[in-house]
Amino acid sequence: MQRKNPNLEVIAVDHNRSVIFGAQATRISKMCRETFEQILGMGAGIPMGNVNFENCDEVHWVPVPKMVQKVHDLHRRTGMLVGASSGAALAVAEWRAALEPSQHVLTIFPDHGVRYVETMFNPRWLNNWTERPYSGLGRAKEISSLEEVSEGWCRFKWARRKYRDATGNDPAPRPAGYNP
Repeated sequence: MQRKNPNLEVIAVDHNRSVIFGAQATRISKMCRETFEQILGMGAGIPMGNVNFENCDEVHWVPVPKMVQKVHDLHRRTGMLVGASSGAALAVAEWRAALEPSQHVLTIFPDHGVRYVETMFNPRWLNNWTERPYSGLGRAKEISSLEEVSEGWCRFKWARRKYRDATGNDPAPRPAGYNP
C-alpha cells in the first residue's frame, strides 16, 4: 500500500515486554508481567524475521490494562469479541484518528476473542486485578529512546529506518530471566 501511496503512515503496535522493536522496558505493570503468556499472543521474546521495519513510521507499546479496556469498550459498543492484540490496535487507531479527524485510519484486528473467554471476558478473572482496566490510562507518551519504554503507553518515531539505525544494535532475544 505504501508503494501506491508513499504518504501512508504505518504505525506498529506491540506489547511493552516484547523485543520485536527493541523495547528495553525496565518496568512493566503487574498485569503485563503476570499475564504475558496467559493472554498475549503479541509481544515476542525473540526477534521476528517477517517484520519490515523500514515500512514503520511509528511504534506504540500498549500496556495490558489499556488493551483489556479497549477490548471491553468495543464489545459493549459492537458485540465484537476480539483479543488483546486487537484491543491494542484499537487504542492506537482511536488515538490517531483523534489527532487528525479528517484523515482515514485503517486498523487491522489481528486476533479474535474466543481464546480469552476464560480470562479477559471472565468477571472473576478481571476482579483479581487491582489495576483496573477501566481506569484512565491516558494517551501515548512520546519517547526518544527505547530505554524509556515503561509500564505506560509509549510511542517512538521509527521513521522508516532499518532496525539497526533505529535501535543502535541488531535484533536480539530477550535475556533469560528477564522480569521487569
